[in-house]
Amino acid sequence: MEDDPHMSHAPVAAHAAAPARLGVARYSGRLAAAGVTIAAAVIAGAVMMGRGGTPRLEIASQAQVVALAGTVAPNAAPAIEADAKACKIPMGYVEFWHDPGAPDSVVTIQSGSYVSPAFALTTAHEMIALPFPAAYQVGKGQLIVHGTGTAVNVSLDPVAVDANLAGSETINVVWDTSKPCA
Repeated sequence: MEDDPHMSHAPVAAHAAAPARLGVARYSGRLAAAGVTIAAAVIAGAVMMGRGGTPRLEIASQAQVVALAGTVAPNAAPAIEADAKACKIPMGYVEFWHDPGAPDSVVTIQSGSYVSPAFALTTAHEMIALPFPAAYQVGKGQLIVHGTGTAVNVSLDPVAVDANLAGSETINVVWDTSKPCA
């Protein structure tokens, strides 16, 4: 075996006990770091699951129903408003806006077979009513935002989706089925 000029020829015996201690210390350090990482992941997961995890579609209160009905497609508004007022099927809503500095844009939102009128987005938050994307009792579905624009925000609880739209963006949502009248 040839001598490697880059290898140290220092006596090994003087350091023989050190690698064993370092190995234990490295192992303990890695174990502690892994434990902290796992604990942080569990806590973060518990917080997200406690707050819903999946974006939650908000339910319009009885006081909001009349004002929000004006944002629903005219052919669907009477039935959606009547069902919400009678506490038969609640009305859902989202808020839309775009970030300051982004150009104004136009979007529609699809909720099941319902497609909203087109809305011009600005930096002002605008509440838009819509029916639930699936039967209310199901408690989950998808919203699809159609349009083009930069820094388009859709507010759902507990998150706001910030997207650069170039066509469509699908958002999985859930909702509370225990209180049809908010």
